[in-house]
Amino acid sequence: GHYAGGTDLTISGSNFGTSDYDAAAFVGGDVCASTTWVSDSSIICETPPAPGWGAGDVLDCEFGVCGMDFAVVVEVGGQVADENAAFIYSCGCVDGSGVCLDATYIGGVFDDWVCDDVDECVGGTGGSMVANCDSDATCSNTWGSFTCECDFGFDDDSASTDGTSCVDWDECVDSLYPNTCHGHATCTNTAGSFTCSPCDEGYSGDGVNCVVDDQCLLPTYRLQGYSTPDATFSSLFGGDAAYAVSAISYGLRPFPGGWVPDATDENPFMVMDTGSVQKIRGVGTQGRGDGSSPAQWVSSYTVSVSNDGSSWTPVDNGGVVFGGNGEAGDQVVWNHFNVVVTARFVRIEPVDFEDHICMRAGVYIERGGPGECGANAACLDTSPALTCACDAGYTGDGLVCVPS
Repeated sequence: GHYAGGTDLTISGSNFGTSDYDAAAFVGGDVCASTTWVSDSSIICETPPAPGWGAGDVLDCEFGVCGMDFAVVVEVGGQVADENAAFIYSCGCVDGSGVCLDATYIGGVFDDWVCDDVDECVGGTGGSMVANCDSDATCSNTWGSFTCECDFGFDDDSASTDGTSCVDWDECVDSLYPNTCHGHATCTNTAGSFTCSPCDEGYSGDGVNCVVDDQCLLPTYRLQGYSTPDATFSSLFGGDAAYAVSAISYGLRPFPGGWVPDATDENPFMVMDTGSVQKIRGVGTQGRGDGSSPAQWVSSYTVSVSNDGSSWTPVDNGGVVFGGNGEAGDQVVWNHFNVVVTARFVRIEPVDFEDHICMRAGVYIERGGPGECGANAACLDTSPALTCACDAGYTGDGLVCVPS
C-alpha cells in the first residue's frame, strides 16, 4: 500500500466477535487510522502512514517498488492475536537502476529507509513526478499532492479553476482589473501587468499622475449653459415648467433658481443637448440661484455622454462620482474629465444633495485655439476651471465679457 497510509486493509481471521466489538488493529506498532468490525472473521483497517520501510534488499527494483513489510496485529476484548501477518508499504523506484525514489536512508539494524513526500513542484527525485501547473502559476507542495494558483496578473481561463491553464488580464481594457494610468497617458498591456507611457504633450508626470503644464497652451473651452428646449429632465417638481431653469448663470436668478425634480422621482437626471457632436472637457454646476432659503444644491453626481441621446457611456471609464456644490448661489464648481470626450448629449444624475435637489449646470465645450480668449479677457494659468478670465470690471466666461 501507499507509504502515506489510507489504504483499506481487510484482515481475515477468526474470533473477532459475533457483534460489533471494539476491535483495534495495528500495523508496525501504529494503530490503524480507523478500524471497522465486519464479522467474526473480518475487520477493515485504514492503514496509518508508514513508520519506515526497506528492511531487506531495499535496492531491488525487480517489481518496480522498494518496500518494507510490517506486522499486522489485532486486539479484541483484551486478547491480542499475532499470526505473523504483514502489510507492505512501498515507494516507487527506477526499474533496473536500483535507485529508490523519494526516500531517505536512515540505516539501523534493518538498513531502513523512510519514504519521503514527493515534491511534485520540483519534479520529485530524478524527475519522477512533475506538477502540471501553468507556467504563469505558483505550485505549492502538499503531502501526497500539490496545488496550483495563477500568479497575480493572471486568472484561470473559462475551462479551468485549478491553476493549470492561466490567461493574462488585460488591465488596459478589462474593467474588473483596471489600470492606474492617467487619462493623458497611454496604457500598454504586458504579461501579468501593464505600463503607463509618459504623460501626453502639454502635461507632466509619471503616467499615473499627470498635471497640465500651462492651461494657456490648451484649447479654449467655454462653459455653456442650456435651458429648455435644449435641456430635458426626468421630472419637474409638481410638473411645473417653472422648475426647468437649469442653465449656468452669472447673477442670481429669480425663484425657483434651478432645476428641481419631483419629490417622487426615484432616478432624477437632466440632459443637456449641445446641438452637435463636439469635444467636451467637463461640466460645471451651481446650486439654487435665488439666494434665499432653503439652501439647496447637489453635492455629488455622475456624468454620462451620448451621440444619439439614447445610448449612454459613463465618462472616465465609469464609476466616477464627481464632487458638486457646497452652497447655494453663484459659485460655479466645475469638474474636468480625465479624457476629453466627443459627444452631443451630456447627462447628469445627482447622487447627494442638500435639502432637495436644485441645480443649474453647463458644459465645457471647445470654442477656440490655444490661448484664444474674447475681448476684454486674458488667458491665465491660475485655475483648472477656465482658461480665459474677464478683465477687471467685466464679467462673463472669458470668451464673451460684458461690463459688470
